[in-house]
Amino acid sequence: MIFEYAILSFEPSLDELAKWERDLRKRLGENASGIMRVEARRMEHHEFNAYCVLIKRGFNLTVKGVDGMARKRGKSSPDVVLEGARWELKCPQGENARKTIRRNLTRALNQMRNADPPPSEIRIILSALETSLPRGNVEYHVRRIMDEEVIDDMIVIYSEQDVRRYKRMSGDSHCPSCSDGGVSPLRAA
Repeated sequence: MIFEYAILSFEPSLDELAKWERDLRKRLGENASGIMRVEARRMEHHEFNAYCVLIKRGFNLTVKGVDGMARKRGKSSPDVVLEGARWELKCPQGENARKTIRRNLTRALNQMRNADPPPSEIRIILSALETSLPRGNVEYHVRRIMDEEVIDDMIVIYSEQDVRRYKRMSGDSHCPSCSDGGVSPLRAA
């Protein structure tokens, strides 16, 4: 596991950096294969938890800093670069499944559409680690929004052990490892 920190617009304390690295090593163990690079952005605890789960599965990711110039132009900047593509992360915390999941996914969709520059595909990471909603409720709403065919690729973190990827099934494109209509479990690396 590799942990990098690029200091761009603010300088975190050495204590904060050391705590992040200790937390990563403790949670992931020395055998984790992903890389996390953080570019000048304060991370909320729930975001950190989601990124740890992805690193545990071997993903290399860069947590992006807020693009001040884009923000001045009324544009948004996605949270993370994963697999060379920009993704928006949402970590719903409410207890009403329809409002909580739908509202967060709609917000993420709008942020991706308003990104500067606009992405070629809409990619969203939804972490259900911090919600008290049952897995079935979350999955029901994820599948409903995926059926609308507005999101191209979604990774849903149901728990540290259960992470699934949903891909839009249009035309000839499909997820080669998906046996369940565009859904594939992501295995730990």
